[in-house]
Amino acid sequence: MSEPNPSGYRPMMPAERAERLREWHEQAVAGGRRDGAVTVTDHGRTFVVPPDVYAPNPLGLAAIVLDEVREHDRVLDMGTGSGINGVMAASRSSDVMAVDVNPAAVECARANAERNGVADRIEVRESDLFDRAGTV
Repeated sequence: MSEPNPSGYRPMMPAERAERLREWHEQAVAGGRRDGAVTVTDHGRTFVVPPDVYAPNPLGLAAIVLDEVREHDRVLDMGTGSGINGVMAASRSSDVMAVDVNPAAVECARANAERNGVADRIEVRESDLFDRAGTV
């Protein structure tokens, strides 16, 4: 049974998708570190991810982004990592901001945006959105 929600907030996505998102996050955290770069292909796009950046899980989150983002949406991909979600969002919207506190992730996301032809539709910054305005 779900907890009461005093704020009244309701996610745009169905509860089943929210649960898939939570499960994906737990798997990503449990995955640990790698010794080398990996290449991931998802929805016809290729992402190269160095060992100091979490590799995306190609089993669902990108599909959720593609289902949710519309042409005129403003999208924030906080904790972008490899940039997969920002890149997927930028394939639909031209107003995407992707941020990460890890400088290696920022460079990775920029390279993946370029690799996938959406670098002109996404701005990638190093920031946690709380203690700094972000650096380009």
